[in-house]
Amino acid sequence: MAAYAVYEMVSENMASAARVHAVERGSVVNQYTLIAFGGGAPLHAARVAEKIGVKRVIVPPNAGVGSAVGFPGRARVFRTGAKQAHAARRLRGCVGV
Repeated sequence: MAAYAVYEMVSENMASAARVHAVERGSVVNQYTLIAFGGGAPLHAARVAEKIGVKRVIVPPNAGVGSAVGFPGRARVFRTGAKQAHAARRLRGCVGV
C-alpha cells in the first residue's frame, strides 16, 4: 500500500507540473499526445495522462534511455526541416497506450 501511495504522489507531482507549464503557455493539454521517455516515465505515463486528460500516450522502444539517447536526435529533427518524416521513422515500433 505504501508503494502505491508513493506512485500516486509522484504521478500527481508530474501531472501538476504539466498543468503549470500548460497554463504558463496558454495550452490546452488534452489536445496533445504524451510521449514517455527517460527513467521511470513509462511507469507513470498512463496515470499522468489520465490525470491531465490526455487521451493518447506513446511509449517508444527503449524509452528508459530516451533522455540519454533521444535528445541528441531531437535537435537534428528540427534543424533538418524534415522533422515529420524523421519523427515517423524514429517512432516506428512504438507502443500506443
